[in-house]
Amino acid sequence: MLFCHGLHSGLAYYNLCDYSRAIADFTQAIKIDPNYGMAYNNRGLAYLDADDRENAAKDARKACELGDCNLLQSMDESNKTFCR
Repeated sequence: MLFCHGLHSGLAYYNLCDYSRAIADFTQAIKIDPNYGMAYNNRGLAYLDADDRENAAKDARKACELGDCNLLQSMDESNKTFCR
């Protein structure tokens, strides 16, 4: 139940543009299930919108390793040097 709470509350904070709280809640969800790609993807989006491209890139790569490559593909399309 905490996992769902962390993911859902993270999305709620993200939608309110409260990126630091969103990141904290997505991090909580990742601690509970470190193999859940969507949590890395969502945290990466929050990092990206908080202008933390380095951490966004780390989470995008991890999410892709776990099968969710949406953020990585989006970042790669917007910046062709992203993966170099």
